[in-house]
Amino acid sequence: MAKPEIAYLRTKIRTATPEELTIITFDVLINSTSRAINSLKSPVLDVQSIHNELRRAQRAAALLMGSLRFEVDNTLGRDIFRIYEYWHHELFMANMKKSADVIEQLLPHMKGYRQTWAEANRRYRAENAGPSQGTDSGFCAAG
Repeated sequence: MAKPEIAYLRTKIRTATPEELTIITFDVLINSTSRAINSLKSPVLDVQSIHNELRRAQRAAALLMGSLRFEVDNTLGRDIFRIYEYWHHELFMANMKKSADVIEQLLPHMKGYRQTWAEANRRYRAENAGPSQGTDSGFCAAG
């Protein structure tokens, strides 16, 4: 990656709200999973590249698990945690087996969750747009 691109990404992450960081994490999860699937389907397997992409996707799933705020809604938080945990497990198994079968089926669900979080963020911002916005946005990944 070129230096201006790295500087842009660093700034984007440093200035992102917690809601935006959740969406960025979904982007990493989806992009890494997609690249791994493409690599797994290629005629010549680049095992290291596949491993790196699946590990990156696993880290993104783990970050999503860690972003949940159970104190807001314990039941919803646990349910979403289980989904993220399942994705993490399947990414791990795909890496062990070097198989795209299961994660290929998960990708549409990952994209759907990302779209849902983006829409929730958009609606939250629209409802709470105002002259004074504090540092604690009130939006959380569990409710």
